[in-house]
Amino acid sequence: MTIDVKIKPVTEQDYDPAQFALLLKKSRSEGLNLILRLTENWESGTNRFNKPGEAFFAAEHEGRYLAVGGRSLDPYLKDPSVLRVRHVYVLPEWRRLGIAKKLMEKIMDVPEGPFRKLTLRTLNPGARKFYEHLGFNYVGEGDVTHELQL
Repeated sequence: MTIDVKIKPVTEQDYDPAQFALLLKKSRSEGLNLILRLTENWESGTNRFNKPGEAFFAAEHEGRYLAVGGRSLDPYLKDPSVLRVRHVYVLPEWRRLGIAKKLMEKIMDVPEGPFRKLTLRTLNPGARKFYEHLGFNYVGEGDVTHELQL
């Protein structure tokens, strides 16, 4: 089964806390904190994905967010040429339908500029396989587990 989703940018102007409420509830029920960190950082202004090269996206279907994810400057490496994949999450009932792949294609479509690589961190074996299938290389445990040369 395939589903028609629209990958749309989420900016400061159209951030809708109600859209993130279901994602937060579902992610917490899975024992995940990534959407909690995302909403805390967004609402505090710590990270709104608004610096050059940064972007945040939602996979939307019939007016509802099914998945989110973005890229920001890597806060661990503090290298302005490195972007980090952040807060990629798909609602459990919508997984394995190609939504994460479409979302990641948008995240990986980095604009021309000084950026030379994308990094991420995952300890989830399924996510690890997914990212490696997209071309990311495993580089070990730590703040960065995978990277993709741009």
